[in-house]
Amino acid sequence: MEEVAAYLTVKGLNRSEAAEIAYKAYKERAAIVRRNGIWKIIAGILMMCVPLIAYTAFETAGRFPIRISLICYGIGILGAYFFITGIMAVVSPKSEKGAVDKE
Repeated sequence: MEEVAAYLTVKGLNRSEAAEIAYKAYKERAAIVRRNGIWKIIAGILMMCVPLIAYTAFETAGRFPIRISLICYGIGILGAYFFITGIMAVVSPKSEKGAVDKE
């Protein structure tokens, strides 16, 4: 945040205006990262349910196709990754690297 304020000061804004603009931009970015984190948590939970649903469906059908079950387990693992990164984004939005438009 200090780097942004310093850059704006170099571009001609006074120090208080630059600090205010940098603070507003920081708060807006934190809100966007948290919102994306909530979506990751929801998607992660849904994806983690896929292996359970697939196992139940395979068990009731009496067949256990290995290739499809491995794909379902992979989706569940990816869901766990989304869930964990979503929690990290909600709890600590400052730790999220990169630009907001890339997410």
